[in-house]
Amino acid sequence: MRVLWGIDLCQNNTIIYGRHGTVAVSDMGYPSLVVQSNLRAVAGAGNLTWRGVQGCYAPKLPAATPETDIVGHFVNALRTGKAPSCSGSFQLHVHEILFGAYESATTGTVYRMTTPLDSWNKLPGEFYDTTSGFI
Repeated sequence: MRVLWGIDLCQNNTIIYGRHGTVAVSDMGYPSLVVQSNLRAVAGAGNLTWRGVQGCYAPKLPAATPETDIVGHFVNALRTGKAPSCSGSFQLHVHEILFGAYESATTGTVYRMTTPLDSWNKLPGEFYDTTSGFI
């Protein structure tokens, strides 16, 4: 696993590059989510050209609610005084993933996770199975 974070002065977006495609979130001038796939079309998504690249799709996204949108959920927690579901223990788990990946790369051994995953947004099991073809 290789993780890189960088920022451009005039951009506020997230782009994730993979072996078989790219996912762009909030890329200026494009729909809020663009999926570029080398393997297959994204079912139910509109076809478009993204940054001059063919084979890109804009999936239809459900309307965001405080239950499905992490920023909305956090703002709702602030307004109501309820603890956010994305707690400190969740953030500890995320950091363990990142630092565990670095340790694994440095030592050449498998890193065994010690913190539990208690996701604020329950996703189907296929999402976590990289062989399922979920995306």
